[in-house]
Amino acid sequence: MTTSIPAARQKLIERIAAAASDARRRGDPQDLADFIRHYYHGVGEDDLGRYPAPELAAAALNHLREGATRKSGKPLVRVFNPALKTDGFSSTHTLIEVIIEDMPFLVDSLGLVLGQTGLTVHMMVHPMLNVCRDKAGKLQGVAAYEATKPSARAGCSWAHESWQHVEIDRIGTAEGLRELEQRIQRTLNDVQLAVSDWRTMKQRALDLAAALETNPPPVSSQDAREAKVLLDWIADDHFTFLG
Repeated sequence: MTTSIPAARQKLIERIAAAASDARRRGDPQDLADFIRHYYHGVGEDDLGRYPAPELAAAALNHLREGATRKSGKPLVRVFNPALKTDGFSSTHTLIEVIIEDMPFLVDSLGLVLGQTGLTVHMMVHPMLNVCRDKAGKLQGVAAYEATKPSARAGCSWAHESWQHVEIDRIGTAEGLRELEQRIQRTLNDVQLAVSDWRTMKQRALDLAAALETNPPPVSSQDAREAKVLLDWIADDHFTFLG
């Protein structure tokens, strides 16, 4: 990993990694231990220590298997009550799994949805990962999140992805699970649209600011300079563009 973590957390994560190796299935990546280290890197020792290592390993592996195929631009959302037979572990909580391209507003938007339900969040795992997928969206490799992506592999390309695992109060009905899943999906679709427009609108502000220097309008030079300064300030993350 690129940043150090407390020794106590590292010890807990290594226990989870060992449990994941014991729970390996046919088709799982060979580097399960590295995936577990990336997955739980940012989770505090108190949270990790509240759950048995095999349960945390099974939860991470379940998320990995759910994310084995994902088309670009298509968020994966699953809201479910895990069962030992189908998911490899059970829980008294309802689980939310999300995989989507990394972009602003994701955590806050999911938090707003959950806040509206009134359900308590018992644990949140939010690894930021570099993920390599082929043209069909099949997972080929996972690495730690970096500002720059690793070198391209043959047949796949790297992208920054946001993976979210959230444990909330248990929802007892299939209808309730489905309703929450649909609400999260709609919210993520809205975030994608807003972020797409945001980048375009921000670039438009920068283009207008540059044009005030290269091709100023028929106004005083002082007005043009003030307008450019304002546009540059707005585009410097002092204003949230939402389309």
